[in-house]
Amino acid sequence: MTACRWSCASATATCHSSGAAPMGRRRQIVTLVMLLITSFAAVIAATPATAATTGPFQIRVIGGGFQCLQPEGGNTLQGTRIVQTRCDRNNTAQHWMRAPVSGNVVHFVNIHSGLCLNAHGAAARETPVDQWPCNGISNENWEEGPDPGPEDFPPLFSRVSGTKSLCLDVPFSQETDGLAMWIHRCNNTSAQKIWISRLF
Repeated sequence: MTACRWSCASATATCHSSGAAPMGRRRQIVTLVMLLITSFAAVIAATPATAATTGPFQIRVIGGGFQCLQPEGGNTLQGTRIVQTRCDRNNTAQHWMRAPVSGNVVHFVNIHSGLCLNAHGAAARETPVDQWPCNGISNENWEEGPDPGPEDFPPLFSRVSGTKSLCLDVPFSQETDGLAMWIHRCNNTSAQKIWISRLF
């Protein structure tokens, strides 16, 4: 009979035989233990550390003439303004993913640049919106409003500094191509109606 003791510190198995068990049997036991440990480690490594992102989506602004949001000129640099422009499903600069933060709060990650939708500044009216490296700052936190029904669209709340009184906004509801976005006090106007439109 062969008894084996596994040592995590040395990553080896030590076997003691009470009889004349062949050396090949010992090797089989050690090999089996090593395979089990390797398989378990692979399962752990494959487990995602965070909740999965969802998308891709286009972010359409209703008050801006149903145009789509993207970094200005498709630029990948941090600090690039987020503007409205004609929607193009094939333009990856208009493709966004939701990355869960906590509860209903998410980050919107631009697929083209890898940067996050960001309220660049204080929790105040007319703070500009740009893209910024994704991190833990509240400026990148957003929360979609409740579904108002099939004939309306919800706002997108900025959660900068933990507030919920500011919304993504099309300045003065203008439909100008290339107009840069800002956040403004939530007012339930068409300038703040947002359609998160799934692609593919």
